[in-house]
Amino acid sequence: MTARRAHPRVCAHPVSFAPEVRLGEMLEIVSRQGIGWIGAHRQRLLDEGWEEGLDLLERSGVGVAYFVHREWFHLDRPDEWERDSAELCTVIDAAARFGAGLYGTTGPGPAIGLTWERAAEAFLAAVPAAAAYAREKGVSLMLETAQPLFADYHFLHTLRDTLDVVEEAGLRLCLDVHPTWYERDLEALIRRGAPLTDLVQLSDYRPGMRTMDRGIPGEGVMPLERILGWLLEEGYAGVFDLELWGDSGVDDTTAMARGAANVGALLARLGA
Repeated sequence: MTARRAHPRVCAHPVSFAPEVRLGEMLEIVSRQGIGWIGAHRQRLLDEGWEEGLDLLERSGVGVAYFVHREWFHLDRPDEWERDSAELCTVIDAAARFGAGLYGTTGPGPAIGLTWERAAEAFLAAVPAAAAYAREKGVSLMLETAQPLFADYHFLHTLRDTLDVVEEAGLRLCLDVHPTWYERDLEALIRRGAPLTDLVQLSDYRPGMRTMDRGIPGEGVMPLERILGWLLEEGYAGVFDLELWGDSGVDDTTAMARGAANVGALLARLGA
């Protein structure tokens, strides 16, 4: 029996699967569900064996939309920036091999003890070499917004702040709806950021959620149709990444299948 194909712009995020799920199993689940794209998490590849993991991705037949590098720089430790940059460039090389982008899932890196302004200055001083290398390799190097609960890894907690830093650094944007959907003047921010946006991540919120659980898209109260409509109107042509976890008791495979079906139907209604 042939698997039903998901919408061609739906992508599966690796953190949607429990840490114990090995890369091969994850690829098998995604392929079985007819999802054509996946993200590649640096840590899972290291757990697999770096080169073995890259080879497995290449053989899988599933497209690699992006790579995830958890933290780029220890912004409070300038003596480590050169080493951090070299590590980031290794992941850029992998992304170039697949024609994929790269984003920091908790972004620019730890900045505990620094003011917001000093953290931004440190990041802008640390990133130029890696940013130039990514441009040379044709790799989209992206930052995302993160919830304040990730303050030990990230200092960009609003889309407005993220855009300011992305624009000044000459980087690209990963738009994660989860920490941004309730922001003031969201439409203007999304339209401002759309020309820089190379990845959009979807989840949902159900009233009563008091944790970092990310609900299944289309089963909560986030105005996803409105948000995606703005992005599509501005010409966003990339994938829509299902970044889910928790899901209030729904197992990972079921959550991914339901999310892919819901987002596919939404994209079809919007003519994407």
